[in-house]
Amino acid sequence: MKRRGRWIRLQYTPTAEALGQLTGGIAHEFNNILAATPGYVTLARNRPDTSADPKLIRYLQQMVTAGERGRDLVRQMLAFAQPPGAAGEVIAAQPVIAGTCQMLGTYLPAGIAVADERPTQLTPVIGHAGDLRHWSPTSPGRR
Repeated sequence: MKRRGRWIRLQYTPTAEALGQLTGGIAHEFNNILAATPGYVTLARNRPDTSADPKLIRYLQQMVTAGERGRDLVRQMLAFAQPPGAAGEVIAAQPVIAGTCQMLGTYLPAGIAVADERPTQLTPVIGHAGDLRHWSPTSPGRR
């Protein structure tokens, strides 16, 4: 294990560090832009005429979902900006998978459904929610 740790530190060159800093800066700017979205969605939801339009309610929920995905992207970018070996967090996989299946269903054409056949209990994982959302068994170079 020590050998692998040394190899990781050797691979973390100044160029990678600069790329990490750039990514971190972009992530913070992107996060600042995203920060306004929840407030405007809340204002729109609280308008009296909003509750009468189910289509508008669905659109606003999609904005909330997009904002959450943007937030997760920022977290993923910030995780990339950290040096190798930085600790992750304990993630309950169940809600991440459920949310991904629901989101995928909204993008599929009519007549195509997402079959959610996961076990009822999943073991929590350590990592970043954005990584889990973009992971697949065939993804190359997963951490």
